[in-house]
Formats: sequence, structure tokens, C-alpha cells
Amino acid sequence: MFERVLVMMDFSEAALRALETVKTHFPTADITLLHVLESSNLSEAFRTPSAGIGGTPRVREARQDAWEAEVLTRLAELGGGEVLRGDPAEIALAHADRIDLIAVGTGAKSGLSQLLFGSVATRIVRDSPVPVLTVRAL
Repeated sequence: MFERVLVMMDFSEAALRALETVKTHFPTADITLLHVLESSNLSEAFRTPSAGIGGTPRVREARQDAWEAEVLTRLAELGGGEVLRGDPAEIALAHADRIDLIAVGTGAKSGLSQLLFGSVATRIVRDSPVPVLTVRAL
């Protein structure tokens, strides 16, 4: 039924469960793992020259590059995948024309944090033109 599945991979327990669920229920599917490095950093909004929170653009870029290398290693351990930079929900939705299903782990975000920051899974479910499988951590 679902031949091409995109699994959003942030390495959380829920994302790993989503991957296992897809493998179990759609064993012949072509699975693409996607990790998105968010280019925005919440600490930048509160950056002060004296504290240096967030660091210089070059320091932040070096941090992103180091994390990208780590992510590629972790994705390779799971069978390979893709790393992109940007907004996770927007990037997942941009892949929708090439896939049959999006699988995403979902956390227990609720209340004020949900209202202020939203949820990648919520945005994907709300806006996706293809079915979305959400999986919670145990």
C-alpha cells in the first residue's frame, strides 16, 4: 500500500519507534530517513555581548557542521538517510510529492509550550497531502 515512506528522524525514542513501526508494517517499502537541522537557535534571541550566548555566526556554523557529521554517522547506523537544514515541517511537506506516507515520532508537548512553539508533528499532520503516521514513545 505504501511504497515510499519518509521517516522524520530526530533520534528520539518516538522517532526510532516510528522507524520500527514502518519496517514492521511495510517491510517492502522504500524508506527514506530525514533529519533536519534547524537553522534557528532559540538562544540567539536572547544573545547578549557579555554572555556570548549563541556565539558568533562562525561558531554556530561550526557547531552545526559538527552535529551534521554526527547525524550522518547515526543515520548510517540506521541504514542511511538525508540531512537538510531548515524548518522540519516545511521540509517534510516539501517531500510529499515524492512519497506515499510520512512517519513522525511525537512527543508529549502540551500546554503553553505547544501553544508557543507548536509541534513539527502537528504541522505535518495538519498540512500534509499524504497520510501521516504518528508514533509516540512508550
